[in-house]
Amino acid sequence: MARPPFDVAIAGGGLAGLASAWYLNEAGYRVALIDAAQPGRAASWAGGGILFPIYPWKYPLPVQRLAQRGRAIYDRFTRNVDAISGIDSENRRTGLCVLDADEIGAGLNWAREYHEPVDTLDCATLARMQPGLAATPSALYFPQAAQVRNPRLCRSLTAALMARGVEIISHRRVTGIHEQQGWFAGFVTDGGIVHAARGVIACGAWSTVLLQSYCRIPVFPVKGQMILLHGGRDRIGPVLLRGGRYVIPRRDGRILVGSTLEEDAFDTRTDAATAQSLQASAAGMMPSLAELSVESQWAGLRPATQDGCPIIGAVDALPGLYVNTAQYRNGVLCAPASAEVLFQSIDCDAAAPVAAFDPARRCTPGVTSKSY
Repeated sequence: MARPPFDVAIAGGGLAGLASAWYLNEAGYRVALIDAAQPGRAASWAGGGILFPIYPWKYPLPVQRLAQRGRAIYDRFTRNVDAISGIDSENRRTGLCVLDADEIGAGLNWAREYHEPVDTLDCATLARMQPGLAATPSALYFPQAAQVRNPRLCRSLTAALMARGVEIISHRRVTGIHEQQGWFAGFVTDGGIVHAARGVIACGAWSTVLLQSYCRIPVFPVKGQMILLHGGRDRIGPVLLRGGRYVIPRRDGRILVGSTLEEDAFDTRTDAATAQSLQASAAGMMPSLAELSVESQWAGLRPATQDGCPIIGAVDALPGLYVNTAQYRNGVLCAPASAEVLFQSIDCDAAAPVAAFDPARRCTPGVTSKSY
């Protein structure tokens, strides 16, 4: 039998797929990445890019550990990628303020457990740190929290992968899986079969379409609407978080506000009422934001599972098939750490799967998506 042209084919060009391609290519694998549109233009583009989980203490412990690993390696990851692409991903440390008074106790306990630097700020200290902030009795400030400009990171990764010889196949929809003698042999696309020795499904919320014959864990979409405000007169320093919604100051002065949690099938439409609600939430944290114009609005579909954990590893039902998906609200943050887990699964056949992420696990409802 002739050797397939690729060692690994990856279905899905979001950050999970792009980061997986990066680690595999770095180890010498011949990689093809297939995307139905342009890589990095779906949920990975739509997210906020906060490199810190939204209320990390609310996530399952395996997700907390994965997120912490992502934070530990992110600087090196973006530095290496950007050095090849010449594109600045804008990975920068801005800090994050949790303005929910009822989260202070849980946040302090989490910070102690993970040795995370944190400050408890009273109203006067908050006002000095962030002029213009709405009166808040107390808050938690995490100075090590960072952010990345996720659309720029997607562009940087795509350019770096192409420069390193990864085959980027854009505007090709993966419609099925090609098998030979009970093994994965390639992805069927609307432009023909892409033959490979191994395959990775990293299609985000759409992964279940390909996985349904091989994996019993459903992946479902949770829509998030966001708005972009044109920068105003008040300069915002840290990311602000209250009531599950956040305000993210970008380097160019624009302000990103998100995000809704809508279990709304595959609908990515936006609406004016939600834009008004998001801006009202932002103004509740920083009153001057009520005066700014909404420059744009969009929605993305986060891939979620019932137990709140991603699916990463080998699919037992079809040797040679792997999956890396369902990072939910932490897709940007967990991209390099998830790619590490996937790479170990592919490169070390004897490696034990991460039980919490194993595609063969029994996925029972845990923390619902609406809880965090």
